[in-house]
Amino acid sequence: MAGERVPLLKAVPVDENVETWLGLLAQAMVGTLSTMLGQCIALKDYQKYPSQLLSIADMHHFTQKAEVAMSQVRRTPEWPFGTPRTVRV
Repeated sequence: MAGERVPLLKAVPVDENVETWLGLLAQAMVGTLSTMLGQCIALKDYQKYPSQLLSIADMHHFTQKAEVAMSQVRRTPEWPFGTPRTVRV
C-alpha cells in the first residue's frame, strides 16, 4: 500500500561506504519482515502488518487448508485415466 512504513527491528548505521550500509539495510529488512511474518501468520492483524506480509500470510493459510483437504481425499484407481472421482476417507 502507498505510504506503508515498516520500522526496522535493528538499526542500520549509515556511513560513506554505500555498498556496506545498503547490504546491512537489506539484511535488516529481510530480518524484520521475516520476524513480522511469523507474528502475522499467528495473529493476522490487518492493521498492524504491512500488506506484503498479509498477502504472504494469506497464501500460507490457503496452503495449510489445501494440504489438510488433500490429505482427506483418496483417489480411485480410475484417476487420472478414467472419469475423475474422489472418495472421502
